[in-house]
Amino acid sequence: MKRIVVKLTGMPFDPTYEIDDDTIAIGDLVRVPGSGSGFIKDGETGTVIALDSSYTGPCKRAARAT
Repeated sequence: MKRIVVKLTGMPFDPTYEIDDDTIAIGDLVRVPGSGSGFIKDGETGTVIALDSSYTGPCKRAARAT
């Protein structure tokens, strides 16, 4: 499982997600689950801006966008 940092439109910070795709690279598009806070919509698409985040808390799972 890889920790990735994703840039989402209109977000004041770049959240971290987990993905089980070892071929993911910076610049790839991913689909993210909703946050439950109303900030991040379910199925929103974002861009991977970093691999191997240093964040150690719980993460939701992202999937490569098709």
